[in-house]
Amino acid sequence: MAHRADGQQFQKCISKALKGIFIRCYRSLRAIRTENEEMFTLEDMPESRIAYLRRVGPYGAANAVHMEKLKSWAAERDLLRTDTAVLGIARDDPARTPPHACRYDTCLLVSDDTDLQDPEIGESRLTGGRHAVLTVAHTSEALAEAWSGLFGDLAAQGFAFDAARPVLERYRPSLLARHLCEICVPVH
Repeated sequence: MAHRADGQQFQKCISKALKGIFIRCYRSLRAIRTENEEMFTLEDMPESRIAYLRRVGPYGAANAVHMEKLKSWAAERDLLRTDTAVLGIARDDPARTPPHACRYDTCLLVSDDTDLQDPEIGESRLTGGRHAVLTVAHTSEALAEAWSGLFGDLAAQGFAFDAARPVLERYRPSLLARHLCEICVPVH
């Protein structure tokens, strides 16, 4: 019995060590990538009208449910096509705003003549301009990792964040099919 317990303990130790090695290698590769490659692409986005559905509460999985609600609304009005991108805008910094007060807008770009007569749907405009676009895996973990190093990576690449415009999460069908999404950071 003691031999079996020792074997299980050994297996746990090896597992823990390999996980630690993997994490250190991943961080080292990420640092090398930051130094040697352009992590971001630049994109000039035009000013756009958006239709949005706002959710107030902690950021996380509930945002995805909200996104499906907006997509259903848009599909009923023939606004959702195979190439339609959905945007997510975290309006508040969770380090400065209590979780219960954080606002998240799920948005679609719409033409100026689109009728948005619906009490649940808000309307606004996104200011155009240059954005640094980072493509990441479409998982909670990858998005959290990207967000945690985002502004440091931007600075390392010589970009200055434009805090007057919101950061966008962009979900394009062509990328989602490959389990990817984008974070679009306004820069100047």
